[in-house]
Amino acid sequence: MVLLSAVAAAATLHVGVGQPYATVQDAIGAAVDGDIIAIDDGVYDLAGGDTVLPVSLTLRGQGASRVRLENASLFSYDDLVVTGVTLAPDVTVRSGAALQFSGGGLEVRDVVFDLSPTQLGMVVHHAVTLHVEGCSFRNGSLGLAGVVDGDATVMHNRFDGFHRQAVWFAGRGLAGGGATSVVFEGNTITHSGARAVVHEAAVELNEQTSGEPFTLTMRHNRFCGGMARGAKVGMDVGALVVEDNLFVGNRGNVDVDGGGLVVVGDTAGSATAQVHNNTFWGNQSGVWEAEGHSLFVGEGVVADVQNNVFGLGSAHATEVPLVWDYNATQPYWETDTTYTATAAQGPGGFDVPVGDPLFVSPSLDCLRADFSLAAGSAAIDGGNSTMLDADGSVRDVGARPR
Repeated sequence: MVLLSAVAAAATLHVGVGQPYATVQDAIGAAVDGDIIAIDDGVYDLAGGDTVLPVSLTLRGQGASRVRLENASLFSYDDLVVTGVTLAPDVTVRSGAALQFSGGGLEVRDVVFDLSPTQLGMVVHHAVTLHVEGCSFRNGSLGLAGVVDGDATVMHNRFDGFHRQAVWFAGRGLAGGGATSVVFEGNTITHSGARAVVHEAAVELNEQTSGEPFTLTMRHNRFCGGMARGAKVGMDVGALVVEDNLFVGNRGNVDVDGGGLVVVGDTAGSATAQVHNNTFWGNQSGVWEAEGHSLFVGEGVVADVQNNVFGLGSAHATEVPLVWDYNATQPYWETDTTYTATAAQGPGGFDVPVGDPLFVSPSLDCLRADFSLAAGSAAIDGGNSTMLDADGSVRDVGARPR
């Protein structure tokens, strides 16, 4: 006996001039679970208001130029893939979001969020899985806000000019067992964060655990010109890995600890933070060295800080003991390129007096800067000898290029 599947193959519904569907709304209305809506080149007006996607769909822009969806406010309660379009919310809606999601899996690739200053890019009220890659978020109030119960990947995106936060994100852990794993990698965040009363970091990533561990990896990101802090991470029982990032020119008000990176925990928590091979340059906050211009670690976090460069800003402030080894530091009051060993905390307590690390072209404009190490730098192979780079050599000090 032969059993035939009752599930029909996904159909592709074409939208555009001369296509079966003239408008995106018509195609959405005709779609069934699993269909692909393929949108030809052009500008399409979604007419404002929420455009509800009632079934699992893929929205795909296609053609030589980018598809632009005007007055867009997409809302999905089911699995959704969006790729190759520009979303521009209705400018008459002050706090409108281009995309809202509350469902299973969400995948967003190669999407431009073209926002007005009061608007939101993407709001994820709930998702089992999330993947955001190759997108551009620009000029709004908040770029990406999300709560995810499962694994999430946010990689190779650009966030620019958000007057509150570029990213606010919470991973809650799976109540039924598996851990939430969040990867934040290869992103560029510039000129974002609230500087006024609320002191919101350009990027804020939080653990809201249901009892399961939360793992967050931040790697090869550029945090540039944040108005309050470059990044803030809140952990309770999870593990944080911060590796090969640039924190450049992030500046906060006088009562904000940690201009570059802030890691805080619960006083009864057991979170760990591994901060290895990052470059902190020109971060400022507060008026005293103890304010921690580059790095602040709060109570409830066991931190391991090694192989970092701290330049043009004080190295760190902490409420807890640290493992602090093989870091090259430049006291914040110096304006030249003299790097010295400073007072250290924790086991080992060794700083690396590498002198000028010989960055190729350091600058507070990190989009134009080159913080790779020039030949002859003492920071090359100057890190902890028990840690090796991919080529088998001793770890460098500072952020390593991808």
